[in-house]
Amino acid sequence: MPPLDPETPVRALDGLVVRRVGGQVFVLLPDSSMHGFNNESAVAIWDQLVTAGSAGLSARALSQRLSAEFSVEPDQALETVLPFLERLIAEGLCAPAGA
Repeated sequence: MPPLDPETPVRALDGLVVRRVGGQVFVLLPDSSMHGFNNESAVAIWDQLVTAGSAGLSARALSQRLSAEFSVEPDQALETVLPFLERLIAEGLCAPAGA
């Protein structure tokens, strides 16, 4: 898969089972594999993607939101968000919006 463009909107896939335990989020895929998000920034990214719905959010937009929420520079947030989104896509939790 080619690198994700920071401007490409990404959406959480439909049909995933999501559970919250404390400050963690667990996502069950149709093949019964489970993914857990156990840090605040990962949970915040996931929540933003779910809230955005099918329109999705780009890595750049997510970075700006995380920058405001966690008091980090947008470029520093982008260095974290972009590979995280690529991993979510590779693991079948997300897809580019419109795909």
